[in-house]
Amino acid sequence: RCSRKIDDLLELKPFIFMAKGKLELHDFAWLCPKSEKCCEWECCEQEKNYGLKCFFFLFILIVVIIMCWFVRYTAGIVIVDDPPPPYSHK
Repeated sequence: RCSRKIDDLLELKPFIFMAKGKLELHDFAWLCPKSEKCCEWECCEQEKNYGLKCFFFLFILIVVIIMCWFVRYTAGIVIVDDPPPPYSHK
């Protein structure tokens, strides 16, 4: 259930709203569908939770950065199983 004070909207201040029983109204109230929430004077879509998506995006980004760093760091390293024989000058 959403509700707002009529006095909150300056355009409505000069007017008096009356109910059927001659009671003066001070609030407007309305219902929003379950998929929506109250926003100012209307209903709007609820915000989606992007927390899990952001976590996975950051995780993948960090893994890619680590892999790039590892490739760059190990690019100049050559692993040789059998070193060449020592150079002998004759």
